[in-house]
Amino acid sequence: MKKFVFAIFMLVQFLLGQIYGQKFTDRVFNVEVRESVSSGTYINYSDRDRDKYRTSPKFTSNERSARDNVNFRFNSISKKDSIERTLFKAEELDTLKRGIAICQIHIPSGKIVSVSFALQNYVDINKLKRFKNEIETNLYLEVELYGNLEKEGYLLQSFPIFVSRRRK
Repeated sequence: MKKFVFAIFMLVQFLLGQIYGQKFTDRVFNVEVRESVSSGTYINYSDRDRDKYRTSPKFTSNERSARDNVNFRFNSISKKDSIERTLFKAEELDTLKRGIAICQIHIPSGKIVSVSFALQNYVDINKLKRFKNEIETNLYLEVELYGNLEKEGYLLQSFPIFVSRRRK
């Protein structure tokens, strides 16, 4: 009977296309590994402090969403690439698949206050912690507001990582 229940469970997971794997908590990241039948492994390194930065900015005009009232410009691509190449060896960057850094941005300053990662490869968590720290310390986004800001807040913005070697 147990084999039958397990077989049904696996069939449902297969039909849904996803099998969830391990989840563990680090001091800096919540890490969730997901397996997808069609796309392989995905590892989400979520910043444990990101919930501190959930408040959206408010504008005097409520006609548009907060996201529609803000434009971001990431002018630090070369600096981000330099940080990548400093922390990760060339051989590592050649084998790592493109990932995404998901950042909470303070509005209006453009300061990156929280960084999470969505990756397809396993990466040394200590290097990711240093990468997160370097991004928060040394990178920022230029923010252009299309309305009068009533209350400061935070918005999400993402950018690709592990692509610096491909740009050369």
